[in-house]
Amino acid sequence: MKKLFPYLYILFGLYILVEGFLQYFQDKELYLIIFSWTTESKYLFILIKILFACIFFVGGINGLKKLKE
Repeated sequence: MKKLFPYLYILFGLYILVEGFLQYFQDKELYLIIFSWTTESKYLFILIKILFACIFFVGGINGLKKLKE
């Protein structure tokens, strides 16, 4: 099971990134970032989504490095 977690982190980061860009290309009045946190700025929205995705990517990559050691 430990070997699966890094891949799940990377897949979840990829999901956040793809879902964020799909919403970014739609014109909306409000963008839901996480839970009840919303913003009207699509640039702030995509920056925060990229930040969250990078956190999961780094966690997944670090997990893969630990498995190889």
